[in-house]
Amino acid sequence: FPYPDSAAAREAFATEFLISERNLTKEQKAKNSRFKKLTPQVCNIHRLWKLFAPVILRRRKKDFGEDIVTKTRHVVRAPMGAEQAAVYKFHLDANYLDKNGLPAIGAQLQALRIAAANPCSLLLKRPEGDGKTKGDPRSNCTHIPKLHAAFKLIVQILQRGEQVVIFSAFNDSLDVLQARLQEAGVKHCLLDGRTSPKKRAHAAALFKHGPPKAGGKAVSPYPVMLAGVECMAEGHSFHLCNNVILLAYSWAYDKFEQAINRVHRLNSRWDVNVYPIICDGSIDRRLEAGIQEKGDAAELVLDGKLLAENHDEVSLAELLSVARAEFNGKTVVDEKELEKDWPPLRLQLGRA
Repeated sequence: FPYPDSAAAREAFATEFLISERNLTKEQKAKNSRFKKLTPQVCNIHRLWKLFAPVILRRRKKDFGEDIVTKTRHVVRAPMGAEQAAVYKFHLDANYLDKNGLPAIGAQLQALRIAAANPCSLLLKRPEGDGKTKGDPRSNCTHIPKLHAAFKLIVQILQRGEQVVIFSAFNDSLDVLQARLQEAGVKHCLLDGRTSPKKRAHAAALFKHGPPKAGGKAVSPYPVMLAGVECMAEGHSFHLCNNVILLAYSWAYDKFEQAINRVHRLNSRWDVNVYPIICDGSIDRRLEAGIQEKGDAAELVLDGKLLAENHDEVSLAELLSVARAEFNGKTVVDEKELEKDWPPLRLQLGRA
């Protein structure tokens, strides 16, 4: 309101409130054309507030006058695996084209996201029509440094007698985690879009009972929850869990922010730890920065909190360029060496 749900109205809103940029270099080369784009950064702040004021009441958790636990972000940076790096390079070099023969940058970036999270994913395929790129589109080694780091975190959390929710944008990453947790004898629940809403609700209710240190009449049988971001980021409250691991990033800022807030509640008992696991040398780092920028933009609109520094909007082509630059400076770890560490780590998980 007052903009109806139509393409023309969305365009009118964007023109009114978003910052526009012109590419003068391209205009000089094209002579008679104008190159203009709208960015997600907001202008006309006061006009936007006048529009929102009659219909929005903004209250943050800290504004309720209640003590709320601290939320601390612990960024974990994991190197690439050697086979993972080969898969990632394949998709960097592969010839991704759409049906019109133009570069399919979105599909290529999606493949890079998947390779950073799970290079064994069946979603990773050789692009149609590409027969020249050397290498394989996916690997056979599931135990990559990112998952190894996740298991080490789980050990520490379980040794503290606490629960943890692990969010991922990809279901197959959760499947790999589940297989290893089953091997280690760690009780867990897997809740994603493949689970019916009824079963998800039942398992979520059991998880909500909390760990033994909560002192409740009932104790949750699940110290670990594996959760799909799309179906578990909203509508749940796990106030007795105080650990979140972010395994694979989504494009959407709101999904991951809401996912973290399933644990960071007004009635949370203990300080909340958030562990984003970033695959160094991959697109993960840019996605992490992009999510933070989107959060800053949202706060600017709703809270009037001005940004301390300017952020440039990055196009898909620029994002792919950043991904190439990040990959060139990578370090790798041999997955076979990680597999040697799995048996003692599996015992630690079981004991914890």
